[in-house]
Amino acid sequence: MGDYTRNFRNGRVVVRDRETGEVITETKVIEFDSHNNILTIPRGSIPFSEERALTLLILSHNVVYEYFGNIRKNRAGDDIRIAIFGEKEKDDRGFPRYELKAEAAIDAFVIGGQRVALNRSVPVRIKNISASGLLIEAGEYELEDGEQIWVNIHLEGNSFTSKYEIVRTQKEAGRILLYGCRNLIRDESQAEAAAAEGRRMPQRKKNALHPREVAMFYEEHQGALERESGYLRMLEMTSQVLQMGKEEAIALLAEGISRIVRTISFPALLNCIHRQRPQREERQRHCLNVAFLCGFFGIWNHYDESAMVELIQRSIESCMGKDLKGEPALVQNIPEAAATYDTRGAHPTGVMAGIPMVYLEQLQYAGWDQPPESVRGLERELAQQILGCLRHKKVMLADGRTAEILRILPNDVAHPLLLVDGAPEQENNPWNLMWIYT
Repeated sequence: MGDYTRNFRNGRVVVRDRETGEVITETKVIEFDSHNNILTIPRGSIPFSEERALTLLILSHNVVYEYFGNIRKNRAGDDIRIAIFGEKEKDDRGFPRYELKAEAAIDAFVIGGQRVALNRSVPVRIKNISASGLLIEAGEYELEDGEQIWVNIHLEGNSFTSKYEIVRTQKEAGRILLYGCRNLIRDESQAEAAAAEGRRMPQRKKNALHPREVAMFYEEHQGALERESGYLRMLEMTSQVLQMGKEEAIALLAEGISRIVRTISFPALLNCIHRQRPQREERQRHCLNVAFLCGFFGIWNHYDESAMVELIQRSIESCMGKDLKGEPALVQNIPEAAATYDTRGAHPTGVMAGIPMVYLEQLQYAGWDQPPESVRGLERELAQQILGCLRHKKVMLADGRTAEILRILPNDVAHPLLLVDGAPEQENNPWNLMWIYT
């Protein structure tokens, strides 16, 4: 009678009333008779009834199946036996959706046909499931149409992992709330083929340079960037201002920085901030970096030119030791937030350049409960601006290779997904991102 070679034992089943569409239960398959096509679920899962037409969604061996079913005659107190038949096909309204109360997580992305496992999985909430896909809520995590992901659903005593593609988004007030995901694994052969994505051997590092070559390449490109952007000219003026301390010179420097802020790109400024600094230039570079960051804060907060110049001037005076008490709160807090970042964002040994991914991860969450105009709130805004400008940027790694930043995960900022020599990988060294190509 039976032609099912599948064994659904220990799988998860969601049972619906075929007539009303109501989900009756979500439970474990404790036995499966493949000869007679009968699965058994625990007693008490369904109110006792001799006749009831059902549809069943079964999650087993990383594949989703949907069947019609009828409750077999059972004695009260026995486990419940359900005869399944006629694997359900899609109707005019699509596959029926089932509510599924289970924790889930994205544990890998598919990039270039290769499965890239994440160091930290991304938690998501399942709204409903069908034979064709999922509807998930991802909170602060942003996904894109066309992206392929591996979702692990945590079931009682079992787990279910399958590959999905983001096919639609649902928005409310401009914010994405839900993602519709299409199931890419519909049978056992597809499950086997998809599993092979995670078994590919990692590629050897190609095009890596000798450390001396990396240092020469870096200094050549960083030096050119500082000359062409005007940063070097402002550094010379900053050195003179710190020596003389004249008010007219401070005002002139603030005006010059304000003009350059409107032309220099934010990634170019970050390269100047995150570079290895000669000890003899530490004070003037710190003062200039703080002033530039204050200029960008002015842009983000829509300051007009005069207000931006005043903010930059106050930041320079603060670096020279002037107390800003009595100034408006933002004029006090912005220079402090910028100064803290420039000081703590440097490499701990001070001997190499690099983007401080670990520190950015700390700032991403440090000020979430603080007012936006507070120092901690402003530090968080700065971190978000930096992380936002990094995605899809090409960077030079510490070994001289070029990589593209594909994705920065909010729960694992320090280890972004990269495309290196055509192969995707998750970066494990937080200081490996050395320089941003502009």
